Amino acid sequence: MRTHIVGHQGRLGSVVAENFAARGDFLTVLSNSGGELYRINYLIFAHRYRNRTEPPDYALEMQVNVEHVVKTIEATTFCYGEDCAIVIVSSVSAREPALNQSIAYNLSKAAQNQIARYYA
Repeated sequence: MRTHIVGHQGRLGSVVAENFAARGDFLTVLSNSGGELYRINYLIFAHRYRNRTEPPDYALEMQVNVEHVVKTIEATTFCYGEDCAIVIVSSVSAREPALNQSIAYNLSKAAQNQIARYYA
């Protein structure tokens, strides 16, 4: 199987990558700089971006968590195998507001859930 992972450097993404590698999948990890794409069986978004700037950069939060996900999905449609699965790791903040996070973080996580529903 061929698995592409976006956001492999964080704790969750690295665990996902390790599990697929242990299973014997051929991994391609993608970051903001991209990567070479082949036929895709699994496309996994396990990135986490939390804006820590003051004042918060809401546009950047939405760009990383929403726009980049949509653009990656749409740019790679020609690579999808018949049994392709797309996984977007979101957050409980998608349905229950995390008051310790910015409004943009909460909105972007809800948008990720909607993206998954849209492309399902």
